[in-house]
Amino acid sequence: MTDPGFRFQPNPRHGVPGIVVLPESGFRRASAAIASWAAPADAAASTIDPWIAAAHAVTRLLAAELARRGEVLAAAPAGLLAGAHARALAGVTVALAGSEAFRTAAAEAVRRCGATSRTVPAGEDHPLLLADTAWTGFTEPPRDVMQAQRWQVAQCLADDVPDLLVVADGAGGLAAAAAVQIRAQRLPTRLVVAQPAGRAWLADALAAGTLPDLPPGEASLLAWQELERSAFAAVVVPPASDSLAPAAARWLETGALPGLQPGGRTWALG
Repeated sequence: MTDPGFRFQPNPRHGVPGIVVLPESGFRRASAAIASWAAPADAAASTIDPWIAAAHAVTRLLAAELARRGEVLAAAPAGLLAGAHARALAGVTVALAGSEAFRTAAAEAVRRCGATSRTVPAGEDHPLLLADTAWTGFTEPPRDVMQAQRWQVAQCLADDVPDLLVVADGAGGLAAAAAVQIRAQRLPTRLVVAQPAGRAWLADALAAGTLPDLPPGEASLLAWQELERSAFAAVVVPPASDSLAPAAARWLETGALPGLQPGGRTWALG
C-alpha cells in the first residue's frame, strides 16, 4: 500500500487490564441527569455534540457550588439550564479551559444557568474550573465531560456495531469515553484514534509506552490511563487531509494493516 503521509501505530499493550477511569455508578448518574434535559443522541450521526458534555459538566459544577453555599442543596440540571437559580448564581464566575468547541458550549451553558465565564489557560488554578482535558491534580470535571460523551457513544452503539471505530480526538477524552463504552457493552469493536500530524501525542505515547511530558491540556491524563490499554492503534493524519476521522477511516480501508481484517465495517466519529 502506498503511504500518503499517514502513520499507523499499533498498541502493543492492547487488552492489558488497567484502572477504572469512568466508574459505572458515575455513568448511571450522568445518564439519568442528561436524559432529564437532553434529546436522545442521533444514532446515525458521525459527530458528538459538545453541548451535551459541556452542559452536563456545567450543571454538575454549579449544583455543587450552590450546595456548598447552602443555597440550594440539590439543584436539578434541567432547572439550572432553564435559569431557575440565576439569582443565586449572579456574580459566580466559571473558568473555562480545553478545546475551543468545549469552551464555546460551556460558556453558553454557564450563561443559561445565570453565571458568567472566562477563558483561562489549561493548568491554571481556579476554584470553579471546567475543562474537557485532565491533568495531574485536575480530573473530576473532565471525568464528568467524558461520562456525558460516553452517554452519546452508548446511543450510537445501541442498535448497530462496527468492526472498527475511528475517533478523531485531540486530547483524547472522547476516544477514551468510546473505549470504556465498547468494553462495557463487550463489543468486538476495535478502536483507532486519529490525530493530526504535529499533535499526535497518542501515537508517540503508544510507541514509547509512556505519556510524553506535555503542557497541561494537550493530552488528557484520564484519556491516557484508558487508551494505553484499550486503544487498538493510533493513526497520524497528514496536514493536507480533510476531516480527521473520515480521512483516517478511508486510509485504513485501502489495505491490510496489522490486526485489521479487510472488508469490516468502519465508522468514523468526531
